[in-house]
Amino acid sequence: MSPVPVVDLLETVKAEVNRLGFKTLGLLGTRVVMESRFYGVLDGVEVVPPTTELLEVHDAYVAMASSGVATEEHCQVFVRAGRAMVKEHGCEAIMLAGTDLALVFNKKFDPGFRFLDCAEVHAAAIVQSAIRP
Repeated sequence: MSPVPVVDLLETVKAEVNRLGFKTLGLLGTRVVMESRFYGVLDGVEVVPPTTELLEVHDAYVAMASSGVATEEHCQVFVRAGRAMVKEHGCEAIMLAGTDLALVFNKKFDPGFRFLDCAEVHAAAIVQSAIRP
């Protein structure tokens, strides 16, 4: 059995962002990820963290990840922050920079803005890499 290949998350997300043609993206995740601009390596793309909601997003993310449950309050925090980034900064979509955000954002949920689940993009690239001969 072959080992699972190593696939760089940032390179994979970068390729998908380029494919989709995004130039301005919002970012939801933990405080460290949002403040460090971890995803700032995306060439030619402005990555915008939440402004006034940054700590509220972090706290909601940590509480959700710790419990494994996304409450209505958590959902409201993430959606409010996402909509603010779209409205105030012209973000074309919001990057979900944490696996636990899938508890809120899924194909059945429409938050009123486009979003890109970085974990989903990464997982799909790993699968594709693993099945290639």
